[in-house]
Amino acid sequence: MSLTRMSGTGRSRVVAAFVALTVATSCSTAHPPRRLPTPSATSSPLGAAPCTPRDLRLSYRGGGLGTGNDFGEIVVRDVGVTPCALSGSVSVQALRTPNGPLITIYGGGTNLRGPSTFPAGLILTPNAPPDVGTTPLPTNVTEAAISLQGGERDDPKTGAMCATSDEVTPGDWKVEMAGSTFVVANRQEPPGPDGPAGLFACRANFNLEGARRTE
Repeated sequence: MSLTRMSGTGRSRVVAAFVALTVATSCSTAHPPRRLPTPSATSSPLGAAPCTPRDLRLSYRGGGLGTGNDFGEIVVRDVGVTPCALSGSVSVQALRTPNGPLITIYGGGTNLRGPSTFPAGLILTPNAPPDVGTTPLPTNVTEAAISLQGGERDDPKTGAMCATSDEVTPGDWKVEMAGSTFVVANRQEPPGPDGPAGLFACRANFNLEGARRTE
């Protein structure tokens, strides 16, 4: 039997090929490719879809009396299962009785005057309870509020104290926002310390103080 002798150069090529194959195999088995997590709607609230009427629930919350005015707000909450973005303008009108005729505001017209645009980047927290009452918001929960004000002490026409007969208490609020119309009872449910009484003003001297974020 004859043996074929391998030259030094040939032996080096075989060893180099074996080492290269071993390294390639080790790399492919020890470090499989990583999968990056896919972002979800809830993990990226800045990409939240616009709020729809089905997502939203509106309730009245009293704010109390001060400086000759009565204060309150219409709270806007997301009762859907995902965050939603609330933007655009809002208009508020007062109804004399539940689903009744519009009240003419002091100074003319039916729309409450004042700031009427939601702040930019307003993302509402989902799964909110439908009623607000006076319960404080939990941590890391965002809702919106449309602030209302009624001049209740002074008669805007005479400057004297308002006569009881000139006090006006709406039955409902008509709110137009998010491409839809909402009718909100002018009473707090569940009632607060002062009961369920809603906002009132002398000669319907109501104003809109603006739409804001609350956290």
